[in-house]
Amino acid sequence: MAVDWSSRPCTWQRLCILVVFFCIVFQLVDSTQQKLVKIEKLDRTIDLSKSYVTEKVVIKLNTAKWDAFELLVPFQQYEESLAHIQVEDSSSRALQVKEQPERDVLYRKLVVLPNASTSVSDTIKVTLIYMNCLKPKPQFIPSDGDQFLYYENYVRFHSPYEVEEQKTTITFPQSQIQFVDRDSIPELSISGKKAYLGPYKKVKPKDSLSFGVRFLHNIPLVTGNQVTKTVKVSHWGWLQVHESYELENKAAKVKGGVFSRLDYQLMHYKQSAEKVVARLPLEARDVTYKDYVGNITSSHLRDADRSKSRLLQLEFRYPLIGGWKNAFFIGYRVPIRKYLDALGSSRYQLRVGIAPSISSSNVVLDHYVFRVALPQGAKNISWRYSSHFVFDEMHHETLLDILDTRGRPVLVFEKRKMVPNSMAFGSLVITYELGVWSWLEKMLLPVGFFMVLLTCISLASRFRFRETNGASNHSIYGNQLYSLHIALSDTYQEAIDTFSKMKGTLTPQQFQSSYSSVHHRLKEYELQLEHLHKSVVASLGNSKLATLANQLADIYKTKHDIFQRWYSTTRSKLGNVSSLDKELEKLLQSLETENIKLEKWLLDIQDELK
Repeated sequence: MAVDWSSRPCTWQRLCILVVFFCIVFQLVDSTQQKLVKIEKLDRTIDLSKSYVTEKVVIKLNTAKWDAFELLVPFQQYEESLAHIQVEDSSSRALQVKEQPERDVLYRKLVVLPNASTSVSDTIKVTLIYMNCLKPKPQFIPSDGDQFLYYENYVRFHSPYEVEEQKTTITFPQSQIQFVDRDSIPELSISGKKAYLGPYKKVKPKDSLSFGVRFLHNIPLVTGNQVTKTVKVSHWGWLQVHESYELENKAAKVKGGVFSRLDYQLMHYKQSAEKVVARLPLEARDVTYKDYVGNITSSHLRDADRSKSRLLQLEFRYPLIGGWKNAFFIGYRVPIRKYLDALGSSRYQLRVGIAPSISSSNVVLDHYVFRVALPQGAKNISWRYSSHFVFDEMHHETLLDILDTRGRPVLVFEKRKMVPNSMAFGSLVITYELGVWSWLEKMLLPVGFFMVLLTCISLASRFRFRETNGASNHSIYGNQLYSLHIALSDTYQEAIDTFSKMKGTLTPQQFQSSYSSVHHRLKEYELQLEHLHKSVVASLGNSKLATLANQLADIYKTKHDIFQRWYSTTRSKLGNVSSLDKELEKLLQSLETENIKLEKWLLDIQDELK
């Protein structure tokens, strides 16, 4: 029997209908939830007095019964600027914040969940901290110019809920405030260092009206492009801390880009950073710093007043003006007894501070890396935070340090966008196991090495090493040949220097006296060279060294003959010359050929003596 399939819906058609149905149902549920939750009153304050922006929002809901509350953060602000978000109830108890997995092109949706351990509240307090959102405008200013920063945000707090009434208070560092297109911003008023937006009634969800403001703020925008803190744990008494900083001032740049010391003395460069201050533990010892670019001129270490810390002040030789960078390193060590607790025979708990030493209110961090290197052999490692602070990423590494054989386990934590002075970072609590052998391994390794070394030296001292007579004589004769060459060469040079100093009327007696002294010395050295040649032949036979000895004797015999002929010729001309410069030039030209032979002989003797 034929079946008319066209009269029945296909399986895929049924699936499509079901998907569309469920989407409509979920959308209706979501819209119903948003209609049930309304914001009766919203007070927002924006603080622009620092190098980062703090936005605090107090939200009064129409009901205390809610399962979830949504926050919308613009995509660009979330990815590039949002450094910290904290949500509390009316009793200042923290509420859980989760990011929705689905991602909109324009927004990031954050869901606030009520605290299950406490009663729900109709008031929510939201704190948002942004960095890198204050831009200098203009970007280039004169050295004595003032810096204006530019900031953008929504006129009304961006929310997916309807707001019955809301207002915004913006705090500026100075009273010089310029809103862009001020007439288009409703209910805007300025009084001193504050600007007020609103109050606004019946604000619709996702209101997108924005504002831009330009204000005076002569402050350095110092950013840590890369900051790394490394903690090395040693159970032998010390905790070593190394911190490296790559800082950049992102304030307005100086026109021309040239620094003038005179302008600086005249209190120009108002946006420059002259120094940084690191807050170290009171027990810090062996404090050091290393300046990679040579821009730190001096340092001061002192105990802070009424505080349990020490202050390390590093002053820059050239202040960090807009666009300039600097890189340096800080190191110190502290006794470990304050940070390490024993939980048993082989289990320990370590508590180390997360924050970097330099945590000024005007320094923000783009990328912060926190590394903890545990002792070699540590195992069963676990960790937790002592506060609400959470790193973005965590992974493991292995560090090979001095006397390590297997390497230290390293916990590496990374955080993007940090404002050090904006929150309590707390500590990282790490628990691990470490056996007794791992304690002693590093100490026993050098002891064993020195014992093996002493044993080898003791055994080696029992053997007598001696060279063969032939090898010993070869070295001795070679060195004697080279010494005779040096003596003959120096004698010729002294003779030339002596004759060149003779000026005026020269008598045959003076000339002969100088020549005779040189002649006798040359004859003496030549006799020694001849005797050495015979000794080499007798000891080593017709070796290459014997050939070199013969060559040297022939060269200096020829040079002596040339010298004698020059003496005879020059002596007959003494009455016609006032100096011997021209005659000495002739002598040097005559000796040139033999000097070339000497250079080749020197190369051969050096190869032979290797």
